[in-house]
Amino acid sequence: MFPPRAWLALSATGFLAASAVASAQQTSLGVHADDTPAWYFREQAGRRVSFVCPASDRWFRPVWGTDVYTADTKLCSAAIHAGKLKFGQPGLVTIVIGAHEEPYVGSERNGVTSDDYGAWPMSFTFDESAPGEIEWKTSATGVPADLKDTITVVCPGKGDLSGLVWGTEMYTIDSSICVAAVHAGVMTTAGGPVQLTMTAGRDDYSGTERNGVISRSWGKQTQSYVFAASGKSDAGGRTIQLAGFSAAGVAKAAIARTIQLEGFSATGTAPETKEPRTIQLKGWTGTGLGTKPRGD
Repeated sequence: MFPPRAWLALSATGFLAASAVASAQQTSLGVHADDTPAWYFREQAGRRVSFVCPASDRWFRPVWGTDVYTADTKLCSAAIHAGKLKFGQPGLVTIVIGAHEEPYVGSERNGVTSDDYGAWPMSFTFDESAPGEIEWKTSATGVPADLKDTITVVCPGKGDLSGLVWGTEMYTIDSSICVAAVHAGVMTTAGGPVQLTMTAGRDDYSGTERNGVISRSWGKQTQSYVFAASGKSDAGGRTIQLAGFSAAGVAKAAIARTIQLEGFSATGTAPETKEPRTIQLKGWTGTGLGTKPRGD
């Protein structure tokens, strides 16, 4: 819930002193269409945070401001107003927590009407220049199943591995994202960006011990997620190079690479070719032609 406007009898300084309670942690990456999650990061000006909004065919009040919004504005409605999402479209949004602004100017944009407001001691803006942070116990709960895009978020350093994880390579939606990323081997406790994709659930999830993390087994779940670097995401094109050889192949993760091997050409146009040759590497297969006959 957003703070009642009756509190505005307090000065900005008095308001901050009155709200000097510890900020709530981000337990879930997904939010409801009428949530005001920016408010929970009070006293954290400059923090970059990511959330996933569901698809919505309507917007919710209150929305105060244009481009710069009061912290008690409905986040997903503001995302539509700012052009970051459209009606009926789920998606990841990243905000930067701001400090006091005055005034907030309302406008009508993209089917959403925001209102004017005077002084409010905390604000947020949308910023897509870099992925936002989550916390080590943030799960993918609330992320809609119809979101097909890859989600990129940042796990902060000095990881806390106490969050619970269920599954191996494919994880239940309520598994802690950062802890699961360590278990999957795509990140360490030093933190950093991770990419995950939502997938359908399965009838059972097998727990294992990997990279210092013990995941648990579980039964049927309707929704899961996988990490892009774990080899479970959509295949992407790669070019692999070893000296003298170049060939395009399809690998398990969409990261551009080139491998060349001396004496091979993927184009097959090298002179003195003798016969096709195939080179295989784990996760990749490419066929090229020798530049010189290997003969007697």
